[in-house]
Amino acid sequence: EERLFRARELNEAGKSQLALQELELAEKEKLPRGASAKARLALARSALQFSSGDEKAAAKSLDEALKGQPSVASAALMIRARRALKEDDNKKAKSLFAEVDRRFPKDSDADDAAFMVGWIDFKDEKFAEAAESFDAFAKKHLRSRRRDEALWYKGLCRLRLGKYVEASLAFD
Repeated sequence: EERLFRARELNEAGKSQLALQELELAEKEKLPRGASAKARLALARSALQFSSGDEKAAAKSLDEALKGQPSVASAALMIRARRALKEDDNKKAKSLFAEVDRRFPKDSDADDAAFMVGWIDFKDEKFAEAAESFDAFAKKHLRSRRRDEALWYKGLCRLRLGKYVEASLAFD
């Protein structure tokens, strides 16, 4: 845990290579014991590898992180989904976000993931699908900080579809 903390601090200070070396030392010393500790280390390593441009190694680290406890696996899937979104692979991103919400419904990432499913449809101008996704989000994530935003987007989708009465109801 100490080396992981040090690696995070070094990364935040803009010293990603030193942070990566810190994680490598932890692995050499066989400090991460157990699947959960190894997965947390792999998740941290993947972020550093992505920032240094080593996509292949980062993907491998994410595979390892997916074998960890639910919070780590969820975070790894979120990284994959965001990377797909960044690469304009909306279909893949939507699928990965939906998987986070399905596999880890109690994890805090599920909220953002479920919202992103609707947002991707909205961005792709698939307003009917987006409205359904935002409606499902609002029903499933009753205490979400994004619930009001989802309902607003649902109303906006209805407006874009020319369904003014339904839009009005969504905004109420």
